[in-house]
Amino acid sequence: MDIVSEDILMKLKSIFKQESFDIQVEDDDENKIYKIFIKDIDTTIQTEPCVELEFFSNKIYISNINKCGENSGSSLLHLIDNLALSMPNIDYIELNDGSLIEICSTKFFIQLDIFKILTKGISWYNSLGYYSEQHEQEVQNNNIIRTTPINQLLYWCLSYRVNEFLKDVSRAELEKSLEKTIAQAKQYPDDALLNRTILIYQQKLQNYDKYVEETIGQLKLEYDNIIGFGLYLFPGVDMSIPTFEYVNGVYSSINKFDCTSEANMLKYRYLRELVLYIKPLITYNINLKKQIIRRPNIRVGGKIKRTKYKRYKKLKKNKTNKKPKQKTKQNKRKENS
Repeated sequence: MDIVSEDILMKLKSIFKQESFDIQVEDDDENKIYKIFIKDIDTTIQTEPCVELEFFSNKIYISNINKCGENSGSSLLHLIDNLALSMPNIDYIELNDGSLIEICSTKFFIQLDIFKILTKGISWYNSLGYYSEQHEQEVQNNNIIRTTPINQLLYWCLSYRVNEFLKDVSRAELEKSLEKTIAQAKQYPDDALLNRTILIYQQKLQNYDKYVEETIGQLKLEYDNIIGFGLYLFPGVDMSIPTFEYVNGVYSSINKFDCTSEANMLKYRYLRELVLYIKPLITYNINLKKQIIRRPNIRVGGKIKRTKYKRYKKLKKNKTNKKPKQKTKQNKRKENS
């Protein structure tokens, strides 16, 4: 292991204490990956790493992070913050947001980033100081979505899907796709998948109007199901309220500790489908960075002091240099008497 890797490993061990964590180093094609595992009493069980980190000249890249044992995602990120602060060359931490809410021991997941944006206005990573370069614009755009009544927003979602479908599968686009697939099939004439794809494109073009009508009908049915199941599963949550209130109301109506009731699981699945249905209208760049801010120090009388000490001394000095109040006539009379 080279000197740089040894230095990084020493820093990691000072933050991720050896009594709680194991650290492994793996060589990637271009970089080393530092995998941090929680120590397990049963060593026969291979656990997933809590954190996977890569180090660059001025940044730490988090390639993977998972809740493990009693270590929550927030507590692990706090340790990574401390690690970055201990390394003078590190200016920021970077990651791609793929956060998920685990429902009933991985029966299925809900996208945490979109869920938090809908309910809180910012993602979970945003709340911990991780932002994209477009963060302010994203917040403005998403606030329009969040504050729109849910019944109106769901209709926007339907319109978006129909417009995207018509744009992607216009007759001209289908003809281009058919020509490209035929060219590929000439190179691989025995490829059954390519030959079947050619047949599908030809059928769509021969019955184009019917194909468009049927697909739009399916999109409308999906919209009707979102509305219908919302009314059926959550009759007490008004669908004319703002979207953020509706999603919060749906989530609050679910029994978080009941993973056996089919009715409760149906509510969870509806929440997952609702979040996915709204997702295309949400603006969110998952590539996030957190700037490392180090508090500057000053030297006073041979000792390191925080900069706020200087401000405090200045305020104290100003208080002591205040001019005494002039005596009023009433006070003078009291002294003379």
